Amino acid sequence: MNEEKEELKKQVEKLQAQVTLSNAQLKAFKDEEKAKEVLKQQKRKAKASAERYHMEPHPEHLFGAYPYAYPPMPAMVPHHGFEDWSQIRYPPPPMAMEHPPPLPNSRLFHLPS
Repeated sequence: MNEEKEELKKQVEKLQAQVTLSNAQLKAFKDEEKAKEVLKQQKRKAKASAERYHMEPHPEHLFGAYPYAYPPMPAMVPHHGFEDWSQIRYPPPPMAMEHPPPLPNSRLFHLPS
């Protein structure tokens, strides 16, 4: 009976070692697959950004429509009808008025003595 138990214990230990090894291999395989997928995504993103940033330039950039990076700004012309706005006089800011007297039921209200 003891011999059978020991034999079974050895078999269990052997099987547990195999399971542990299989789990380690499975984890390594999954990690490798995950790394491959991340690499594929990075390549796709790099390709997409390369396509986006390296499209054909506009013809005016190739042939130099403007000698500078930005088109020239038109001269600022004052709008008609606003010339007399400089004569507008705004009222002075309101002066700070004194505080109103406290209400009779307020704790700040004191009868003159």
